[in-house]
Amino acid sequence: MRLVDAGRLDLDQPVRRYLPRFSGGAKDRVTVRMLLDHTSGLHNFNGEDSRDFFADLLSDPRRGSRLWTAIELLAYAKKSQHRPTGRPGEKKSYSSTGYIVLEMIIEHI
Repeated sequence: MRLVDAGRLDLDQPVRRYLPRFSGGAKDRVTVRMLLDHTSGLHNFNGEDSRDFFADLLSDPRRGSRLWTAIELLAYAKKSQHRPTGRPGEKKSYSSTGYIVLEMIIEHI
């Protein structure tokens, strides 16, 4: 919120304004506010339907010491078998993926 107060971040702007690579289809309508209030529709990479992430996490030989990058975590959410939780703004559905995207925006700014 300090970035908002400083005029460097607008909660109602689309994410692609800050991360141009975050675009295409419904993602074009996702705003920073939607990431914060869990209405982005982004698949939660470590949610209910994320067996692939947990299998990789639990079998990782560096488990407990590995630091996952934002790009690695987003790759799980982007897999074709992972469906969005809804259209942007449609409904609330917790998404750790949204917080990873927020992290990337803050790092970019």
